[in-house]
Amino acid sequence: MLENIRHLLLSFLIAFVGMATPAHAQDASNYTVTPVAGVASRTLAEHTADTISIFDQGAKCDGSSHPLSGLYGNLAAAQAVYPFVTTLSSQVDWAALQSAVNLAQSHFGATILVPYGNCQIDNQVTITSNGVQIQGGSRQTVLTFTSQTADDFKIGYQPSQIAIVKLSDLYINHTQKHVSGSGGTSINIKNVSEIEINNVVIDHANNGILLQQVNDVQLDHVNLNDHQGVGLYLYANPSAGERSDGLVFSNFVTNGFFRGQAGLLIDGAVYSVRCFTCVLLQEQNALIVQNSAHSSSAYPQFLFFYGMETDGEGNASVVINSGYRIQFINPELSNTSCTYSAQGCSDGSTLQINNDPFGATREIQLIGGRVGNSRQAAVSIQGGSEISLLGTTFNDASKTGVNTFPTLFINGGDHILIQNSRIGTMQGETKRCTYGLAVSSAVTNLLATGNSFGPCVSGDVTTGGGITTHIINNLRSDGTYS
Repeated sequence: MLENIRHLLLSFLIAFVGMATPAHAQDASNYTVTPVAGVASRTLAEHTADTISIFDQGAKCDGSSHPLSGLYGNLAAAQAVYPFVTTLSSQVDWAALQSAVNLAQSHFGATILVPYGNCQIDNQVTITSNGVQIQGGSRQTVLTFTSQTADDFKIGYQPSQIAIVKLSDLYINHTQKHVSGSGGTSINIKNVSEIEINNVVIDHANNGILLQQVNDVQLDHVNLNDHQGVGLYLYANPSAGERSDGLVFSNFVTNGFFRGQAGLLIDGAVYSVRCFTCVLLQEQNALIVQNSAHSSSAYPQFLFFYGMETDGEGNASVVINSGYRIQFINPELSNTSCTYSAQGCSDGSTLQINNDPFGATREIQLIGGRVGNSRQAAVSIQGGSEISLLGTTFNDASKTGVNTFPTLFINGGDHILIQNSRIGTMQGETKRCTYGLAVSSAVTNLLATGNSFGPCVSGDVTTGGGITTHIINNLRSDGTYS
């Protein structure tokens, strides 16, 4: 439909807009389009170069295999049209898409139209310069990638940063990667700024999206389904002087179908992440924040999650191994507690906060929402400092067995505030938790105040006798204040 409209518009321009006579009766490239007063005329070829259709580059996109061998008698003939191809076994749909990208790059940027169809892509699509925008037609545009090992899109990876890359309204499907798990990332981006990925669905990838050393990124309405590795991986290697910042995600969904390693992994010098309504389902771990380079200064910082939802995780909903100033506002963090055998029945605590001996785990805030539905504790804090749990419901813990785990387990850390929260067994739930709050003697400077406790098997609170642990002005499960 879009292609037909485009041709009709071009016909209209030729018929009704003042134009020069073409040099050849069958060649419209020398027609000129009359612009506004004072602006030089452009040829029709220049005018239409702003938008490139892959069908004009030879794509079929009919869902069937079309190797170049069916169109060209030898490799030299194919290379006369597609200079970059190396074998006649390559699909013409891939060659047409890469050709469109190369043409857009030669024009210093253009929009590539993939308006409809099921395109068979058997090689990596590479983007190495500014201004390339690939525009599909939503579910009408299917890019079926068939390679077991190659990335689908490899963008950037140049000595100098490139900018303004956009992928919109695409359905990216795979026939091999989710079966073999042998490697490859669907959208692999490094050293790029001003990135937009909008209305994109990625199914059956090994890894979904890698963003490394990037700036000014927007992901909106992106779905990553049935991956074996990581859905979205944010990374910057501090040892190489890399840094990523200014990343905004909204209406972002991952679903690992009980085989994904992580929905969202944030590692290294990644700063200023905003995640609005992110839903991470059926992963081994929904969110992991870590400092794998063991940097003393360049670890994840300024991460904010608004309305995050997790469920069906095999180990934990959130694991924070490192990070500074991380905030969750009104989250819904839940594990399925081994409902499905594919999880391996290894559910840990829903929210896990650990100390980083190299960098820092500091200023972690949880405000509102609910955390629970776990085989172990709803929250396990093993280290870190300046941790605040405010106005949150913590419930439905210790599903591995009655009187086995507390709802909140604070086993380490310094300056911890638990305030105005609901802790323990809620109405209609089975009472399984040992205690609502269990605090070890290793904890320093903890204050729990203004909280309301639901019943647990052994009581509301147990402490290790630390002199800086203060449990005051709480409503206990028996209706008394203390």
